[in-house]
Amino acid sequence: MNGSIGFDRLLELDWLDLVASRLVETRDQKTAFYDARAVVAVTVGGGESHNNAAGKTMTVLSRVWLKVPAEVAGLRDAAALALPGLDAFDRTAVHWGMCELAYPFYMDAAAIVGRALALHDDVALSTVRARLTDRWGARGTMGAASQRILKMWERWAVLAPKPERGSYSLVPPRPVGDVASRLLAEIRVLADQNRVVDLDDLQRAPDLFPFLLPDLRPLLAGSTAVHLNREGGRRIVARPVL
Repeated sequence: MNGSIGFDRLLELDWLDLVASRLVETRDQKTAFYDARAVVAVTVGGGESHNNAAGKTMTVLSRVWLKVPAEVAGLRDAAALALPGLDAFDRTAVHWGMCELAYPFYMDAAAIVGRALALHDDVALSTVRARLTDRWGARGTMGAASQRILKMWERWAVLAPKPERGSYSLVPPRPVGDVASRLLAEIRVLADQNRVVDLDDLQRAPDLFPFLLPDLRPLLAGSTAVHLNREGGRRIVARPVL
């Protein structure tokens, strides 16, 4: 697959909450960036350079919530506005969708893990790394990126570490509320490379393995971000409104 991996930092959910909330409060991407950077630097270290740990982490955070394509800025703004009214797990679902929208690598990794967990209830880092390498090539950053993303999901409490190093077990998926489910579904449709998603496939998409979604049809019926079309009898597909 062409394109850079990009998602090569371990992000804390608190940082994602912070950068989104500061964007809403300040209405200024630059201010939101530097407010979040001050907090991130306390944990990961680094000065003003963009090439140190804090700078590299902020590059990833910025692409998730700040530097989004113009055509998805409206949905990003709606998601950021909704976050304060959501519980912690629902916020995780929205952040998950924004990460998928920003980074195809993230969505590929999530799909690989989701399919493995559906079959075996556990997954090994070596398996994830090998399958990502098949898709993205044998890049020098692949080992660190795949390890960090699984470790991050452990910290997000959607994977559970097993005694065997580099192995993770299934955390049972949890229900997501209507507001977060609608936002996650809208974001996921925009993230899809084909820009068209069968609604039944979306309901059980392997890359959304941590989340139990309610019936998406009524939630998306009035969406301003995606529209639904009936194709081939009972098949309903979702497409972005761009």
